[in-house]
Amino acid sequence: MSGERLRALRDALHDVRQPASALRLYAEWLNEDRALADELAPKLLRAAWAVEAMLDAAMNLARLDA
Repeated sequence: MSGERLRALRDALHDVRQPASALRLYAEWLNEDRALADELAPKLLRAAWAVEAMLDAAMNLARLDA
């Protein structure tokens, strides 16, 4: 893998880290206090959708490069 591709992969993984960390944090809060479910459920969904969208975009780029 070329240096340019490695940098792009590194940057993409860095971008995925934020919503993945949010998923973990929201799940931890929910595990500690179930009363937060109504507040955290939409946040969990948005974070999961963000991770999924980023991974889908990365997969599409990989397919184009293949």
